[in-house]
Amino acid sequence: MVAAEPRSPTTAEEVVARLSPELKGDVFVALLRELIRLNGNSCRIPVSTPDGEFVGSFVPAAAEKERYERFLAELSPAARDALTRPLPDTFDPDDCLSDADLDALRSAARSQ
Repeated sequence: MVAAEPRSPTTAEEVVARLSPELKGDVFVALLRELIRLNGNSCRIPVSTPDGEFVGSFVPAAAEKERYERFLAELSPAARDALTRPLPDTFDPDDCLSDADLDALRSAARSQ
């Protein structure tokens, strides 16, 4: 009896499933770079399956930086200062925003 040869993967999912975890990460980054090359580096890139199911969006770093800078430019100076000042060394992430920070944000929003 002759042993059957292993079947070659026929779908992208089968190819990816056979990769090592390390190689999956490398392939993911390579595919993201190709996606950016094809779609540009300055916009949100929708990601869908071949069947058209929307999976999510990828935003290249350059596009996110541009969006953030545009957002900051639209704020009042007080709101911009409140959002961009460095956190104190005593900042506790569990507290998120202090009452003073919330008051400053509310005040800045009212002044716009």
